[in-house]
Amino acid sequence: MTPDEQLLRGQLAIFCILIVPAQYVFFKHGLGGFMGWLFVLSFCAIRIVGCAMEIHEENQPTLSTAALIVSSLGLSPILLALMGVLEEARNARSGRRGGWLQLIIVTQYHALVIVAIVLILIHASSLLSAHRTSTAKTFIDAGFALLCASWLFICVFTLVSVAFVREKSMNIELYRGGTRLLYAVMICLPFVGMRMVYATIVYAADNTTAESSFGLRVAFGVVTEFVVAIVLLVAGVMTRNLQRERKRTEC
Repeated sequence: MTPDEQLLRGQLAIFCILIVPAQYVFFKHGLGGFMGWLFVLSFCAIRIVGCAMEIHEENQPTLSTAALIVSSLGLSPILLALMGVLEEARNARSGRRGGWLQLIIVTQYHALVIVAIVLILIHASSLLSAHRTSTAKTFIDAGFALLCASWLFICVFTLVSVAFVREKSMNIELYRGGTRLLYAVMICLPFVGMRMVYATIVYAADNTTAESSFGLRVAFGVVTEFVVAIVLLVAGVMTRNLQRERKRTEC
């Protein structure tokens, strides 16, 4: 068994374990954290499917394209999960649901990430063709650029959320829980940035140098994903009673 196969099997095993607490956190947080934890759960599921596909396609000529698709699919739920958790954190810290401005920001952010992933997935199949078109490459470039822009956007939105709180929740446990989630997002952002840079380099290098370096793949393609998933899940378990505190505040 090659080191790549061992790595893929290890990833598969770990994400099969992580999907269990992901389901627990998803159900415990309820509607208040629905979007964030749904995408955390989706990320774990996509990585399980992605690792299984890569194990099956090892030594196949389509592997590089499959890796590109898996990378883009892996980045999108992470970005959407961070926004969902950040939204829950903001609502918990203020003790009420966000207004129209927050709704517009979150909606536009989701649209940005979805457009990026659509651009990448629709045109990624052309990389298999012997006649690669410059148009397809342009669309994929645009997709990765939009993913990078979405990461920069959520970094700014997180800093704004830390610096400015219009009003604090009267429920101290609710406020503390929201703050824990906010800090979890802050911890994850640098690792998501590293993961995104690595995915972009692999694509720009035509999946050769960066993808073939086992050390780079482990450090920037695997460890970063593990850190993000574990940090979010730990924060989710620590704040598992937020739904109860929200109901108590509304009473």
